[in-house]
Amino acid sequence: MLATVVTGCGSEAGPDYQAQLSSVQAQESSAAANEKFAADAMLADQHINAVQGPERVAEFTAITQNSCPGSVLANRLAKLKAENKIDGLTYAPGKRTEIIGAHTEADPNHVLVVLRNRAPAQQQQPQAIVMRVKLGTNAGKKCVSEVERV
Repeated sequence: MLATVVTGCGSEAGPDYQAQLSSVQAQESSAAANEKFAADAMLADQHINAVQGPERVAEFTAITQNSCPGSVLANRLAKLKAENKIDGLTYAPGKRTEIIGAHTEADPNHVLVVLRNRAPAQQQQPQAIVMRVKLGTNAGKKCVSEVERV
């Protein structure tokens, strides 16, 4: 009877490699989650222009709840509300926003979101817009602290 024995190279670096691999996988998972969160936040931010009345107020409230308390974004939203300017935001019926992509920057809490807005009345070809979404946390929950056009 012939027996075959398969052995692998042994190394004391095995646990270190596994720990590094787990760390990289965790970073990639976190980056993917941040990118999705930032992209979803930008969709909501852009969609508010496609609705009016109570639906706009509801979307504004959702965006406000998604912002980090005391942040640049939260302060800007509070000012809009205090000055009764929510209904003064541009109204673009039928506007659709498509996310082209999202990419985490060197700072894992900064995500570049590339989007394009399309509206039925739009005469020219829609151009890509790049937004930097800065994320934070509030009570262990992810939130948006600032949004800026790049």
